[in-house]
Amino acid sequence: MNVELPSSGCNIINSSTSFYNYSTDSRTRKTYVIYEGKALLQASNTNQYGYTYTGDCLTTGDLVYRPELQIYFPFIASIIIVGAILLAYKIVLWRFIK
Repeated sequence: MNVELPSSGCNIINSSTSFYNYSTDSRTRKTYVIYEGKALLQASNTNQYGYTYTGDCLTTGDLVYRPELQIYFPFIASIIIVGAILLAYKIVLWRFIK
């Protein structure tokens, strides 16, 4: 699940659960917290001189919430489906053999 980031300004990672959004003129910095895959506004600060920041600006699609579920789900689902088909086939064949 991709975290929906603000489209205006520059988004910079602050920690594993939060990021900053700097306005285009760098005078406003908003702090967002990532909770259950959603970015929630926590605070907004204004500086008359402007904030300085370093790093790459992130866009929607750069942050993924719980990526391990996307990796393992298709694999586990296919194993369960194959197991159910083999079990059904074995039950049907077992009845004809006896």
